[in-house]
Amino acid sequence: FQRNSHSSTQRPQNGQSVMTLVSTRRLFLFWDSPLAGGQVLHVYHNTLQTGNHWVGVHLSEDGSGRSPLGARVELETEHGKQIQVIAAGETIHGQHRPTAHFGLGKSSEVKSIRIIWPGGKEKYLKQPSVDQYHVVKAP
Repeated sequence: FQRNSHSSTQRPQNGQSVMTLVSTRRLFLFWDSPLAGGQVLHVYHNTLQTGNHWVGVHLSEDGSGRSPLGARVELETEHGKQIQVIAAGETIHGQHRPTAHFGLGKSSEVKSIRIIWPGGKEKYLKQPSVDQYHVVKAP
């Protein structure tokens, strides 16, 4: 179904690959209604089980002052390369976590993950485990 949203975010729950969508929308009712001007929270939890694999990285500045915003995350598998750039947000009322999530399909191996931080420093993860998130601190 279709619904207007004023802010929304999607994120994995409890470190799992299943994404949950959280959205809010304003109520526009009659002015004398007790709900006028309020908001409604919608939570859409994905319960689809596919058997597919995934891997993710969560970038952390670790108090060094190096923001992960703008970092480029490159994943290499036997099937090729996937690339994501960490961004702050794409909506007026929302912001993304500094996390990259990659779907692997039936593939259960990753050759490497390369993180290029703003400023050019790099970090590598060689053959990271799949079906989990890896925390990577700023160099």
